Amino acid sequence: MSGVSSILVDELYNALRSTATSGVESDGELIAKLDTVAGRTAAASDDADPSTLLEEDAKQNKRPLDDDEESISDVSDSEIEGYLLTPEESEAKSAIWHQWNKPYLMEWAIRDEQRKAKKRAEDEAKRNGTYKPRKRPVHSTAMGPADSALEATQMALSKKARSLSNRVNMSALEELFKT
Repeated sequence: MSGVSSILVDELYNALRSTATSGVESDGELIAKLDTVAGRTAAASDDADPSTLLEEDAKQNKRPLDDDEESISDVSDSEIEGYLLTPEESEAKSAIWHQWNKPYLMEWAIRDEQRKAKKRAEDEAKRNGTYKPRKRPVHSTAMGPADSALEATQMALSKKARSLSNRVNMSALEELFKT
């Protein structure tokens, strides 16, 4: 067992043991079973210190305590298999994921179908000769440069905000720039 998993097992053991001791007297059997499964006595588990556990694990595995590098040969095949999902677990996980993301997947499918339909319509229009590509907007350079500040303002109003140009009193604007 690796150092980290050994510590986790010890922490789990201590947590289960403390839960069992806080219960009723009949839980003594549970404590005895935990002790036999963990292979230790009750006195040894009560005095367990995490730093001591790390040192003991380092001695058992014959490696220095500060060894951060792990090689793949340190990991057993059974431990690796514990991380891999079985086909049934994989299918269950996939079903849960699809159920959880169902609204997004439906929206995505609708958008995808709309995109494909638009593409088919464009292709059909190209074959029939009725396809008209989108026209690009006319830029202010196509109108030519403005000769005065009044003309530039009028061009900007007509180009940027048509609804705004309807609200502007153009005669008052002309009076503003006449001076």
